[in-house]
Amino acid sequence: MSNERPKYKLIDLFAGAGGLSNGFEQTGRFEVVGAVEINKSAVQTYIENHGHNEDIIIKPKNYSISDISNIDFTEFLYDKGITGAETIVIGGPPCQGFSNANRQKN
Repeated sequence: MSNERPKYKLIDLFAGAGGLSNGFEQTGRFEVVGAVEINKSAVQTYIENHGHNEDIIIKPKNYSISDISNIDFTEFLYDKGITGAETIVIGGPPCQGFSNANRQKN
């Protein structure tokens, strides 16, 4: 019998390169099951940072990009065989270099 606790499933929204979810994984309590990121360069880095697993990026059916506005998360959970009760959703804030929030206009 194992004393190991089950891992929570993790969905990473606005994932960027995956630093936030990587920190969660390092605790040993979380397993990333999917990530949403629309920036192609960030997606490639995320895949590299998460075991070269291209399937980790959630894409809507018939889409080539990970566009959150078109993803059916109920369908995603069903397809993965997991429930909302065992799933944690995290989301990264925009990087300062890419965000227009709170910028003073010159």
